[in-house]
Amino acid sequence: MMRNILYIVSFLLCFSCANNTKSENAIMKEEAVETESFKADESNVSDDADEKTDTKIPEFDFSLKFLTTEISAKLQANYEAKILAVKHPEFAKAIAEQLADSKKFQFMLSDSIQTIEIKDIDISSKFSKRNDSITTLAVVYTSVINSKYMQKDSALVVMKNTMVIIDNQVKRNTTFTFERLD
Repeated sequence: MMRNILYIVSFLLCFSCANNTKSENAIMKEEAVETESFKADESNVSDDADEKTDTKIPEFDFSLKFLTTEISAKLQANYEAKILAVKHPEFAKAIAEQLADSKKFQFMLSDSIQTIEIKDIDISSKFSKRNDSITTLAVVYTSVINSKYMQKDSALVVMKNTMVIIDNQVKRNTTFTFERLD
């Protein structure tokens, strides 16, 4: 039992570190991307936690290169998690919980699949707003399975933006989930 817990914790630690490294490298490579930190108007920021502020949330424009890099990294991480669940069934429950929000990854992989590489992400639709914080975008990409077989696939990328004020700065957190396109 203890060994299973140790495996799960080490997997989650490696998986989160890998995602952070990819994100930081993508941000460093993309010089055209604006900084994610914005100064908040100090007159709208209050120290009293009970008092609501009227801080205007800035609109964010994504660079297409930055966006495709992030989508590619997130898709790759999700496919790698599915492969890990097949190879190590003791992680299957933790991985299923991790991918629960991504309806695209509610399937079983064959145990003959050793690697899946995501290539050639192409944005196939315009941004569509579901509400103030959720934007969707359809993408088409190529999956290279076991370095031999190429398969075209598509997904609806659901980007959820949340804003947090920390030390008088507005910070943006964007999470990506994936849904099937019909």
